[in-house]
Amino acid sequence: MRRLSDLARLAFWRSTGAMVATFGLSVTVQAQEKFRLNTATNAGEGTAPALAQADGIGATIFGSLAGLSDRDWLVVGLAAVGGAAIAGWVGWRLSLRMRRHLEEVEDHEHELAGETELFTQLLFAGPDPVYYWSHHGFAEGASPSLKRAFQLGHDGRFPDLLDLLRDDDADALKERVRNLKSGHDRFELWVTTIDERKFHVTGMAARKDRSSDVLAHGLWFRDETRHSRERENQFGDFQLLKHEVSGLRQLLDSLPFPVWRRDGELRLIDCNIAYADAVEQQTIEDALATQAEIGAGVIPDHGRSLAASVQRNNESLTRDFHVVIRGDRKLLRITEMPAGGGDEPDGLIGFAIDCTPVEELQSDLSRHIRAHAEVLENLGTAIAVYGGDKGLIFFNTAFTKLWDLDDEWLWTEPTHDDVLRRLRDERKLPEVTDFTQFRNTENQRFTDLLKPEEDLMHLPNGMTLRRFISPHPFGGLMFVYEDVTDKLVLESSYNTLIAVQRETLESLHEAVGVISGDGRLRLYNHGFADLWGLESTFLDASPHLGDVVEKSKDYWRERDDWE
Repeated sequence: MRRLSDLARLAFWRSTGAMVATFGLSVTVQAQEKFRLNTATNAGEGTAPALAQADGIGATIFGSLAGLSDRDWLVVGLAAVGGAAIAGWVGWRLSLRMRRHLEEVEDHEHELAGETELFTQLLFAGPDPVYYWSHHGFAEGASPSLKRAFQLGHDGRFPDLLDLLRDDDADALKERVRNLKSGHDRFELWVTTIDERKFHVTGMAARKDRSSDVLAHGLWFRDETRHSRERENQFGDFQLLKHEVSGLRQLLDSLPFPVWRRDGELRLIDCNIAYADAVEQQTIEDALATQAEIGAGVIPDHGRSLAASVQRNNESLTRDFHVVIRGDRKLLRITEMPAGGGDEPDGLIGFAIDCTPVEELQSDLSRHIRAHAEVLENLGTAIAVYGGDKGLIFFNTAFTKLWDLDDEWLWTEPTHDDVLRRLRDERKLPEVTDFTQFRNTENQRFTDLLKPEEDLMHLPNGMTLRRFISPHPFGGLMFVYEDVTDKLVLESSYNTLIAVQRETLESLHEAVGVISGDGRLRLYNHGFADLWGLESTFLDASPHLGDVVEKSKDYWRERDDWE
């Protein structure tokens, strides 16, 4: 461009010089012509008209100048030189302006080239590869990233790209491109390559606005292979999660007791069918829409005070309330607890268990326990029941009389160990050499005893007690004390009497057998056993008289009517 402007300036100066030279030459020629005209006039005036006609207008003009003096010619020459200088200056200014214009055009072309390269690189540097068709110069091509993605050559074109797609996808894309070029409507299409890669193709037209002409068309290829597989996995996870949620919903609705969930403002946001039925609503949606509280009327703050306490203290609470449900009075054990995170970090979960059958059973059990206690109280046998914590939970009057203990102290529920210590201090327990071992053995029964046990306690005052120890149904042990002192004395006297009678019978030579009122053999001597040939093991078992006769029937002569 700069070389072009230099050539223009040189040509201008050359033309200007030529003009000045021509003008000077013409002045000289005209001056010479003036002198020739004057000479010719002086030689012969008859030929002047003919010469004037021959020269025409030029002769007229130069003829008018012939009468100029030398001073006039000097003025004319100076005027000619000034005009030439002015013409040169104007040409020089025009050349400067032309030079600046040419430089501006050159700079603008450089800017346009730079911007074109910039926007081209920006287009190619986008996240998605592109294939384009430009309406200026009928240019088309693929971005470097698209060539790498589809392994196209340097001169790869759109048909080469179509060859790398499945047949049906290639036909669909080709049809969409044809519609794009004709209708300029944006489209989106999923295509799959031969090597099972998935691309999301977006086609659109490039123009300033919808009313302007289309400048180009482009296809953007987004590789969605990895995302597609992730979406497939996510879809599978979603289906699994949906199945789990559906199962949890069915499980929740199959529960026979009400369950509900609250948000941070203690409003009901979910419940099961049992809850809707408990608040006498047709559906779960109706129960949530009306915000029907299961504890309304019995729990303060319209049934929300328990939930408010849980939210305030961030710990679970369980309370029993009598609630009327469909006309029936029920004992509900209502529990509210923090939800423990999730989408509602301040939410609560609650449920209610119908304890009415338990209450009825407890009432019946209490009546039975009271009746049982009354029976045990009226017994003459001393009875004491210790709970699982070894504390005294029941005793009757016979127990206090047997051990001569204070009722008020016993009502404080002393432990079994405390009772043993007090009885030892009052010398009411059997004498033992190691009381600590005796106490540990007694306390060990609370964990080791599985079936009833019986033993005798010989007290220092000469009393003998038969003690029955058995596990209690409610936990702990039950102790039954029976005074068998008189019984043992009587049994001892009876055994002594029997022994004397047996010795007396043994001293007799006759066979003797004593039959009691129930028909059983109670006493016999060896003569009786030898006479009838009976064994001592048989006779010691106190057999019935009929069995004795049956055993000795071989010694009877007449047995025809024996049966």
